[in-house]
Amino acid sequence: MLVSKAKSYADKLWTDWPIPDAQGHELLGIAPSLLRRWASDGFVVLPGAVPTAAIDRLLERCERIRQGAPPQPRMTCWHADGHYMGEFRDTLLAEKEAKVLDLHVLLEEATAVAFAPEIHRHLACAFQDEPLAFQSLFFWKGSQQGAHQDTAFVYTEPSPHFMAAWIALEDVQPGTGELFYYRGSHHLPDLLGSRGSKALRPGDTALPTYSRDLEALCEAAGLERCTFLPRKGDVLLWTYDLVHGGCPIQRPEATRRSLVVHYCPSAAVVPYERDRGPRPGRRSLHQDRLEWPHPWGRFHVIAESVDVPDRHVGRRLTRWRPF
Repeated sequence: MLVSKAKSYADKLWTDWPIPDAQGHELLGIAPSLLRRWASDGFVVLPGAVPTAAIDRLLERCERIRQGAPPQPRMTCWHADGHYMGEFRDTLLAEKEAKVLDLHVLLEEATAVAFAPEIHRHLACAFQDEPLAFQSLFFWKGSQQGAHQDTAFVYTEPSPHFMAAWIALEDVQPGTGELFYYRGSHHLPDLLGSRGSKALRPGDTALPTYSRDLEALCEAAGLERCTFLPRKGDVLLWTYDLVHGGCPIQRPEATRRSLVVHYCPSAAVVPYERDRGPRPGRRSLHQDRLEWPHPWGRFHVIAESVDVPDRHVGRRLTRWRPF
């Protein structure tokens, strides 16, 4: 793979700047020291950011889905027969990189967790805009995914204008495939694929060695490799270029339930290939209308405002239905 000569900060979020300007963000109730750490480390940890009651409601709904109750989401994983992407199958939840897709669109309980007030407040500060959730991944077990930067597989316009949240749905124990990350790795020189881009599209010849090359770059820079052992309700917010992945599972009987959500500012666009069929829309706390990606063009849906039945989360959300 190719390594760029220097990191480009053009069109990046302020959290990726070498010396961020944290002035004025006190108005959002976020300490400047936390913001500076976000910019220097590439992440912040928000202890207890999601109320346990909201998590319990989501897990209860997920159990009903596992028993066949609607709505049935889609999922993806790697198993003995190769890569699977299709309808939800409970028997595949323990496979490598098994993830259930976009529960934030299907379940109000998932949206309540994704937009817990502390998460929303920090994202609004980072984006200086209303955050939108455009992708979510529910994990039953540790992913065991190799080291990567989200910019290789997640795309927005402008690029890259997104962040992610890793939300612990239970206490995470060692040996369960816990999350690992390299502190400060978002400041590494850009690692480019065979087409000269950070975006690794299917078929890129750099993919087979990508994770290994990325970890070598981190080690050469002397970056600290950390693991995340959160308590239920803790959240790790990271910038798009933080190098992270999943540790090997040493306790196959244990779960490591978590929800990962990717967010972008309301002004950003998430491009979708038109030949892939309908994709989930984007959700926000306050949105009355949006454009829904569709293979034949774009059409609008009407947002129906609902209350989350929890006094801790008590914010207005949107539930979308086709018009």
